[in-house]
Amino acid sequence: MRFLTLRYFNEVARLGSIRKAADRLHVAPSAVSRQIAQLEHELEATLFERSRSGLQLTAAGELLARHTHCIFRDLQRARTAIDDLRGLRRGEIILSVIEGVVSEFLPGVIARFHERYPGISFRVMTASTDRTIEALIADEADIGIVFNAPPRAEIQAVGGSSEAIYCLVGPVANRGGGRRNSGGPLFSGFVNFLKSEAECKEIILPADCPVAGKAEAFAEPQQRLKTG
Repeated sequence: MRFLTLRYFNEVARLGSIRKAADRLHVAPSAVSRQIAQLEHELEATLFERSRSGLQLTAAGELLARHTHCIFRDLQRARTAIDDLRGLRRGEIILSVIEGVVSEFLPGVIARFHERYPGISFRVMTASTDRTIEALIADEADIGIVFNAPPRAEIQAVGGSSEAIYCLVGPVANRGGGRRNSGGPLFSGFVNFLKSEAECKEIILPADCPVAGKAEAFAEPQQRLKTG
């Protein structure tokens, strides 16, 4: 079982596509296909189920993928450690993050970090909080950025920040023309309830909203950074 064959298999298993794996490996798709076929022949087992939607790992494929994932993650860590001994700073950091931080917060952070450490590359995956926790536990990601994650013994929270959230309402609803009588006492009561319950920072309302002058705050929930 050749190292190159396992590398090709690992990329196909991770990306779910021979073409995507070939692009990442900078080889022809036919070369990847040959290596996968050779590996299946050697193991006498089908590793992928092929369908119109792409490639899916079989039970045997899942088993092998877990082992190859550990192998290549350990090799990457070993290379990083050797580079550290040589005074170099290079490697790859895998991030699993909620979608809300991808468009504004994260690109600037990565860009500034890359200016300081140009040898470090990033792979960013967007996922839910639960999926990010699973990725950290399964060693599929190095760092997770999530919102209000439940505590887990396997994961350590290393930092956090507060981000404001806002309550928005449409102008039609607040002129009493909506289906729910949004400009009435029920609407006003709930806005005030939000304010008191959430220790609010700001509620954004149209200028002609009946309670626009009375609402001043909404929540500042805690946003946590998680790392494996």
